[in-house]
Amino acid sequence: MTHLNTAPKASSELGKAIENFVGKARQTDTARVTVLDLMVAFGWKSTDLISPKSADSTATVETFEWLNHHIVLGFTVAAQKLLGAETTKGMSDEKKANRRYYQQQIGAKRNDLKTSLAKRESAKASGAASGKRGFYQIVDDQLATWIKRADREADTLKGLDVVAFKKEVAKLQAMVRKANKA
Repeated sequence: MTHLNTAPKASSELGKAIENFVGKARQTDTARVTVLDLMVAFGWKSTDLISPKSADSTATVETFEWLNHHIVLGFTVAAQKLLGAETTKGMSDEKKANRRYYQQQIGAKRNDLKTSLAKRESAKASGAASGKRGFYQIVDDQLATWIKRADREADTLKGLDVVAFKKEVAKLQAMVRKANKA
């Protein structure tokens, strides 16, 4: 059977765009951790990010408004201007839609932080030192992945004794688990 070459094109332009995307995602992740660390240090709880109108909230009206204000300050100046308008009278349909989008983004950003804080609180309550997996857990998970992958791809792994490979990886897993208990 003849296959047409349908591989996607790998261009330097696409490569640069991927590098930019990953770099910005890394910056975003770092910024999120910084914000969460500061929130915890200043005594914030996930329930402080719930509207004070809700029974589950521990937020005051003032802190909730303060948080929303600072979320808005992270938006573009144009978005801030749209959100700051007293009324939508006289706005085009496009501007009204944009305003609605940014109003929703306030809640979305706040909920992102609330969820992240709740995960930290849950990890702490369950006895985990932090929401991060430790070295031994990461290595154990990776070794388990190797075993599963060897099973899935056994037919294509020419020159590899899959049974012996899995036994050796299992020995490594046992070593890692023993060290983790020490």
